[in-house]
Amino acid sequence: MNKHSPMIQPKPTCATCASPCRDKEYVQQIPIADIDVTPWSMQADPAANDSVQQELTLTESRRQGRIIEPQGIEQMDVNTFFEMSDSDRRRWYLNKLGKFQNQINESAVNNKVPPQLIATIILNELADIKQTDVYQQKVGMQVGSLGMAQIQVETAIKDGLVLFPCDSQQLDQEAQKRYELELFRSMSLQGGPMPKESLRKQAEREMVSHRLTIPQYAIESAAREIRVLLNEMVIHRANPWQQRFGLSLTDVSQLMSPNDIYNYIYGNSQLAKEQNLSEMIAAAYNSPEIIKASKKESITRDADGFIYDCALQHGNNARDIAANLCITSGTPVSQYRWECNWAGEIYFNGQAEIYKHHEGGPFVASYDGQLFQALGKLILYIQSKDIVKDVLIRLRIMELDESIGELVESEGVSAVTDDMLPVLSVTKVRLFSETLCRLQNDFNEDTRKLYEDFISQFIEQSVLDWSDYQNLPSGLLLAKGDGEVKLELNFETLTSDMLDAHFRYPRDIGFPLTIDLRVGWYLDYSKVF
Repeated sequence: MNKHSPMIQPKPTCATCASPCRDKEYVQQIPIADIDVTPWSMQADPAANDSVQQELTLTESRRQGRIIEPQGIEQMDVNTFFEMSDSDRRRWYLNKLGKFQNQINESAVNNKVPPQLIATIILNELADIKQTDVYQQKVGMQVGSLGMAQIQVETAIKDGLVLFPCDSQQLDQEAQKRYELELFRSMSLQGGPMPKESLRKQAEREMVSHRLTIPQYAIESAAREIRVLLNEMVIHRANPWQQRFGLSLTDVSQLMSPNDIYNYIYGNSQLAKEQNLSEMIAAAYNSPEIIKASKKESITRDADGFIYDCALQHGNNARDIAANLCITSGTPVSQYRWECNWAGEIYFNGQAEIYKHHEGGPFVASYDGQLFQALGKLILYIQSKDIVKDVLIRLRIMELDESIGELVESEGVSAVTDDMLPVLSVTKVRLFSETLCRLQNDFNEDTRKLYEDFISQFIEQSVLDWSDYQNLPSGLLLAKGDGEVKLELNFETLTSDMLDAHFRYPRDIGFPLTIDLRVGWYLDYSKVF
């Protein structure tokens, strides 16, 4: 029977299975299509489109009684993939997964694994698609690896990666129909009918192989397989592969939300944790036996006895993709790989410049004692394009094409028009707060206190809708003006210990004091995914 037979397609509605069909609040979002940032425009001009139309999720398709369709895969080799320019790879990411963001988030919540990890694993597979992979899916084969997640049919059946409890009744009914046809056939041919159990397995294989080619099911299957691999890793956490990444999880039931796994993986920053987790999972996703490897030499390149070359290659590739995709995970203490460049000046009572730009890199705080005396309020002026334009060339915060560079050299920065610059919006205030985490670069005991008392609280608010300023927490005010956003944050919660450590001037200096941070902020979209 053809594997695309309507008889074995997923039922559009489900009254018997609560698990995949109940309402959920998807609290963890990955900003592929919902954040107003230029990298995820589907147009050649990154500023031309700020959203991507989402396909139905599995839950939505069942509720609405709508069938979701299979999707083919395209040939790609790893060398070609990594030779792409940043912008081309960004478009490729968006083309492959942009419209399935909602499904990624749904599967992340269902399986308690990070959405960015799911995306990384799938993109890693799509970056290594051979012509034989394309062919076997196109002709409807029911063996081998299928779909965007490149899951083996046997693995999907064994680990239950695409079936839901409500499918059992459908498979039983299908097996019964096939058995009745077998009885009719056996009347005119020698031999009895195939056993009903064999017919049910046949129907299950057809359903599974078909669903693996449907992106939403493929995403769910990848999330479930990640969970399966994590469970195996917990069982064998003392083995070399898990030890390499400092896995400390003792039971997968400890994972209560998608990002909990980051509490059990080594890394001195959020980026490091995401890369380590992606490498650990991607290698096992392609070579599950690496989880049980007992000899360190077997997983160590160039060592005698090294046997996991393919696994390590997939892991290394996933590590690079994870760096591309590194996004807000909701963890307060985070350090983001995003190349968010901003040019700013902070003046204490209109005088002292506190922040200085390090050419070729992000801003690093030059911690001036005056900053810590402020018990008043910190005011951030997120300016529109004017300040970006003023510092554009001096700070090299934007990769200009040759024609713009020649224009600036001949006519000056003022010749750069607005349409040559990226669009800044209120949403980017959220991203700016995450950029502020780069203050961690020169941590010491005193600056750590600043982070814990001020910046970490600031970051925790970054998951909010900043445009809804009336619903922000007390002490945090957001007002939108003409071309700028004014953000006020009360400094009165700073600890006395921290103030004493940095107090350089007489206490009669008077309060409240005001620090103005005038920022021309620009997100380097070629580095953000």
